[in-house]
Amino acid sequence: MNGQPGSPGLDDPRVILDRLANANHGLAPIVINPDQLGDDSRDPLCLDTARGNVETYIMKDVVPWVKSHFHVLQDPADWSIMGFSNGGMCAAYFGAKYPETFGNFVDISGDEHQGVDEAGTVDKVFGGDQGAYESFWPVNVMARETYPDSSAVFAVGAGDDQAIPGVKKTFDAAVAAGIHSTYTEIAGSAHDNTALDGGLTAGYALIFARTGWA
Repeated sequence: MNGQPGSPGLDDPRVILDRLANANHGLAPIVINPDQLGDDSRDPLCLDTARGNVETYIMKDVVPWVKSHFHVLQDPADWSIMGFSNGGMCAAYFGAKYPETFGNFVDISGDEHQGVDEAGTVDKVFGGDQGAYESFWPVNVMARETYPDSSAVFAVGAGDDQAIPGVKKTFDAAVAAGIHSTYTEIAGSAHDNTALDGGLTAGYALIFARTGWA
């Protein structure tokens, strides 16, 4: 899932996946690039709110559609969700909340939580209920769920001073929750395509290892 502002696109994943497929007898994962934003000027928080039903879209539309239209493996260990920036937070949220669907998640330069860059989210979306708002934060979802077989990759640009603290907090929460996790800072990058490509490469390495391809 892409960042905000942003829109779906597979240019970066395609280059990395082609390289991996060439090295692994043509094998590469099926990649779906859903649009969690719609209007990229408005952040729907990857939740079901008055701003849109993103959680329903992913879990009730996208996931069943993939299962019914593609010859895909069903085990959660073979399913991954990943994203960059806003999409990285989304990936951490869905991976944290739905381990029975997504056995792997990849948070690349992700926001620490929903609405982190928008002042007044708790009032605008949650009617001033701070507790309700914080209950959706990935770190708090991880604290109350159990993870018998989940893996995660956290990656961020080494020069991304704004994103690093939040990614580290989410990584620490994942480790505390029992999720098999790695944290990587991508050298020579900030909040940019170099960080995205480095995070995708680390994420696909996890996916290939979990599927037994590498």
